[in-house]
Amino acid sequence: MGHNDVQSTDPLACGVSRRPGNTDDRSPNHEGNVYLKHCDPHLREHLLKWYECLPQLSSEPIHNSQLLADMFSLAGFPITAILLLDVDQSALLPTYLSGDVPEEFEAPICFGKRLGASSFADRALNSPGEPVVGTRLLDNDSARTCIGSALTDNHSPFGILYVEELVTTGPRRNLLLTFKALMHALRTGLNLTP
Repeated sequence: MGHNDVQSTDPLACGVSRRPGNTDDRSPNHEGNVYLKHCDPHLREHLLKWYECLPQLSSEPIHNSQLLADMFSLAGFPITAILLLDVDQSALLPTYLSGDVPEEFEAPICFGKRLGASSFADRALNSPGEPVVGTRLLDNDSARTCIGSALTDNHSPFGILYVEELVTTGPRRNLLLTFKALMHALRTGLNLTP
């Protein structure tokens, strides 16, 4: 099942002009992202543009699906789920879904309810600070690496970021460092405090 059919527009167009030849003249928001240096150059450029565009985006940049779709695609994570806390419903609501995400991320998750040891969402929520890495077995007997982590605000769970890697035949990159770079960018976009 596919989610978020996004329009093909310039993902980096946010109305911000840059000085020619100076790729480091960016919003200071990226300075705390120590994981950027570990990213592929194309992803790093996109993430820097994300930080630069944040002032022009709405208060909830996850609704800007083109920027997110390209960010996760460039990172090699075409399957992505972002769930965020809705205080009124006391639940984590699926806010951004892309690709064939597992069913447990497609419906609201009641906050505070234990989902069981086999639930990847439960493990991610109960491991704030460090991503949880697992394997998702597919119907065709293949497997994908999946990574998830709690998005926290002042050390309280605020949501979940879940991704699955694109299977590649090239050299392995450090999935966790790439994931942490994305987490930082998303946390900054949501104005979350560590």
